[in-house]
Amino acid sequence: MIFPYPPCKVLISTTQRCGSTWIASICCKVVGQVGMAEYVSGLSQNLLDFTQFGIDEEQRIADFSSSLLSLSKSTGSHVFKTHDLPLQFVPLFLDRNPDFFVVNVVRDFRDVLVSRLMYNRYYLPAIGKPSECAFVEANSQLSDIDIVRQFFGTREMIQWLIQWKMFSGLVHHKRYLRFDYERLLTRPSLKCAVKSISQLLLPDELSDSRIDEITSSSEFNKIDINLHRDREQLEVKTAFCRKGVAGDYLEMLTHRQSEALKILMQ
Repeated sequence: MIFPYPPCKVLISTTQRCGSTWIASICCKVVGQVGMAEYVSGLSQNLLDFTQFGIDEEQRIADFSSSLLSLSKSTGSHVFKTHDLPLQFVPLFLDRNPDFFVVNVVRDFRDVLVSRLMYNRYYLPAIGKPSECAFVEANSQLSDIDIVRQFFGTREMIQWLIQWKMFSGLVHHKRYLRFDYERLLTRPSLKCAVKSISQLLLPDELSDSRIDEITSSSEFNKIDINLHRDREQLEVKTAFCRKGVAGDYLEMLTHRQSEALKILMQ
């Protein structure tokens, strides 16, 4: 579908393993963009790095915005993703970029933890990339469940939790949307999300039939197959392929670890 007007631009801004690719594909369908969203990753502004002092935050957002604008011009894309724009910077980003909307998805950190560990252990090596987790690299002999349980309380886990909390709050802005990952796994909530995204991004409301069509093609089990149809060839572990299952942490974390994380997530 090609709309007779240029759609606005949208930035999906989440921490890792929260369904940014999933939401990006929905946004692409809503605005009629063919193909998947471009990935804005690891920009030099390091907006998640709060150990850098004396650096003007407005300048960081200006540089981030400039990089994003350059990518938009070079690709012609209207949908982008990033893991480098924490919520505290979203209002400033939106003020600087009136043609952009920001969409965020928040997922239970305990499932994020499991999915991210399995992603580093199986998926990255399967596609020829090194693990981004030092703990996983140093403990390759451990079983999946021991990897998760022994990772608990490490410095890396605390860093992941801090990053997650930087994306899990609320932003009150007319060009901002927030969704809960677990609720999107149910069709009624997913349909409401598609409708909300269309109302946010388009000047004219989509028909109910078009919303139903996008919803049906965006149910997680369907899009997961479409996006990762070559996983069997990569021999990627089932533990990673099941990243859409809410509550995976119940099998991997001890009860005490789960309860402790529940408190820290608040």
